[in-house]
Amino acid sequence: MGGAGKEEVEFVRFDEILPGIAAGRFDAGLIIHEGRFVYQRYNCSPLIDLGEWWEKETGLPIPLGCIALRADMSDHKEAIENLIRDSVLHAKRHPEAGRDFIKEHAQELDDKVTGEHIALYVNDFTVSLDSAGNDAISVLKERAERWKLL
Repeated sequence: MGGAGKEEVEFVRFDEILPGIAAGRFDAGLIIHEGRFVYQRYNCSPLIDLGEWWEKETGLPIPLGCIALRADMSDHKEAIENLIRDSVLHAKRHPEAGRDFIKEHAQELDDKVTGEHIALYVNDFTVSLDSAGNDAISVLKERAERWKLL
């Protein structure tokens, strides 16, 4: 925790942030994954929702992540894209199919939270970015370069 006029940043795993704030270890934290749906349970209030900020600032969907492929695997790019697309389409058609697997690996086991988390990733943007998704990535890259984050 920072003193007057001095801010300190500590990098920890995402699942340590909310309990750390609740215990007084941290003054604030950037929460991700299912934490964005349960922060109230830890007596926390949002300072800013970066997704809402991004959408208001840019009018674009927020780029949540990407799937990268090593250059020496480029011959398999199309097959891998097809497997991922088929997997997401299967999850869209059968939303309950992956629930047990997700609960086994999630920090938060509440069914409603699990459903919200799934909906965040199992959607049309995951299947295909379209022009808005591609624009969002371009704007994110441009801003990261401008702010010297890349």
